[in-house]
Order: sequence, then C-alpha cells, then structure tokens
Amino acid sequence: MPPEGLYIHIPYCYDKCTYCDFNSAPIEGARPERYLVALKQEIDGLPTGFAPRTVFLGGGTPTALAAGQLDELLTHLEHAVNLARVKEFSVEANPGTVTPKKLDVLRAHGVNRISIGAQSFNATQLKQLGRIHDASQIVQTVQIARKAGFDNLSLDLIFALPDQTLGDWNHTLEQAVALKPEHISAYCLTYEDGTPLTASAARGEVAQADEDTELAMLRRTVEGLRQAGYHRYEISNYAQPGRECAHNLIYWRNEEYYGLGAGATSYINGRRYRNANDPADYARRIANDGDGADFEETLAPDASFREAVALGLRMCDGVAVDAVETRTGLRADAVYDGEVEALVDGGLLVREPDRRIRLTPRGLEVADEVMMRLI
Repeated sequence: MPPEGLYIHIPYCYDKCTYCDFNSAPIEGARPERYLVALKQEIDGLPTGFAPRTVFLGGGTPTALAAGQLDELLTHLEHAVNLARVKEFSVEANPGTVTPKKLDVLRAHGVNRISIGAQSFNATQLKQLGRIHDASQIVQTVQIARKAGFDNLSLDLIFALPDQTLGDWNHTLEQAVALKPEHISAYCLTYEDGTPLTASAARGEVAQADEDTELAMLRRTVEGLRQAGYHRYEISNYAQPGRECAHNLIYWRNEEYYGLGAGATSYINGRRYRNANDPADYARRIANDGDGADFEETLAPDASFREAVALGLRMCDGVAVDAVETRTGLRADAVYDGEVEALVDGGLLVREPDRRIRLTPRGLEVADEVMMRLI
C-alpha cells in the first residue's frame, strides 16, 4: 500500500519546557521564515499524486507560528498535495499560543483535530514543568476551539511529576474530563538526559516518583477514564468511540508515512530516513541538495519483524502475527525461540486463536519490560 500518513514538524515553541527533549527551540530569535521556505520546498518534493489519509502538524508548537505563517504554509500544502482523501488533519497546540484567528486559519484549511498540550491543572506543577500557561488558559483554549467549530479535541497530560500526590493527579484527571475532549493522552513522566528537570533531580532538588506511586496513578487513569467513557486503545491513549488518533495508529501498525521538517522521519518501502535535527542545518541541506536527511537505514527481516511486533503491542488489541510473518517472510517461532510463550506463561501476553498477541492488563503495566524482551 502507498504511504497514508504525512507528518510535518514545526520546531518552535515560545519557551522550552524543563522535561522536554523533543526537537524544539524557542521561536524568539529564530528564523522561522527561512525554515518555512525549506519546508515548502520539501513539500514540493513529495511524489506526484501523493494523497495522504492523515496529516499531523506537530512540534514543537505549530501554533507558535503567526496566523499568517500558518496560512502561508497550509495554502502551499493544499496546492502541492492531494488532500481529498484526508480523514484526520491534526495540529498540536499549547495553551498560551492559541488565538481565535489562528484557529480560524486552521479550520479554513481543513484541520479537524486539535491536540492540546495541557499536562497538568496544578499551578505549581505547570511552573515546575516550565509551561507558559496556567490552568485557566487550558479551559480557554478548549472553549475557543469549540467556538471555532472543532469537534475533535485531544488533551495531553503527564503524571508521576515530582511531589505529585495521587490526589493531585486525580484532580487533573477530573478537570480534563470535565472539558469533555474526545481524546486524552496520559503519559508517565520520563526523565530524559540533558533536560533541566533531569539535572534538578540529579542535584536532589526534586524527588522522582517511586514505582508504587507511578503504578497507582496509572491504575487511577485507566479506571477513571473508563468510567468517564474513554476506552484505552494504546498504552498511553484513551478515546471516546471512533475518536482514536488515526495518524498515530499508522505508526503503531508499522505502516508507511512521510515525515517533513527538521528531525522528521519517513518510512517508505522498508527504508527509514531522518532529516537533520537542527533547523538551520536542515534548511541548508534542503536549499543546497533538495534533501534534508542525515540518517537512513533499512532493517533486516529479523529486526523488521521485532519492530513490527513491539509497535503493534502498544495497541490494546495487539498485533496480528500472521500479517508480520507475511510481510517479513519469517516465522515468529524462529525469531523469538520461545520468548513469546514465556511471556504468555508469565501472564504478560495473551495469544488469541487467530494468532494475534496482545498485552494482558498486567503486561500493559510493565510494557517497557515486555518490549525489551521482544525487540
């Protein structure tokens, strides 16, 4: 099948969060105009007739761009790419960067889903994370998005923050549910190397949550969102019926996609290639060579098999082993040599009669451990 997903990366934010290791930088002092010229050139290099089913504008914070810059970029995209098949067109947005004018621009260009980086409804925790907004701005962002006509909203949340109690997290969950988004992503905080929050933890300035606290918060998330009408369809993602993120499902199903912009990855015909991370380096490469990539790989069948299984197991309905075997030409028992059976016997995996495998409830709680044994 031809690629059905298109990801476009905007590497700018108003400020860098303390926990963030994504490819992003403050927009102040940057040169987004030069970057957008390169991005439009890369868009022009997509295959003739490319007609994605999903488009995802991520970052960074795409809404850090001015309304005119968003309009210019999306107008160019419409002229260069056949968007007639697009079912889901998502844009990431942070409270504090969203205005009615920007949302009107997005709606005018066919955007139908907004993913809002809320993270917490606690003022102290938002400050600790380096967020530029307060809880009231999360509410305001949802309200103006609804007023602009968006009927598919997602909220991103983070739990297991330093000094966060189960009561704190329950309050954030309740506030999020009260806004009635169609989708909620709830991630356990990860201390990434090189981030200010990790450095603070290393100096003993903040206390990391212990495993028991993380597990209690995860279980509260699963049960609380279930009671509120959200079904868990992926390790960290919950949706009302029919509102699963179609773009991310392309990744988890190990399907092909194009990624444009600094640091973006494409996966085409078994080949994965990634653009240079630095926006200036990316722009130079595009201007000089018409290609921003600085890394590529083609996985061997065994590695491809393992990757497809690990990605597929992120979804709560699991992965169809038969399909992976057909794609790679390998048999699961030859790749894993009893490892799947051991995980089944250990209560972490379930093998369905149709040879689909999926994580058990306990397996979902220790998913990273399971993936490490299978990748």
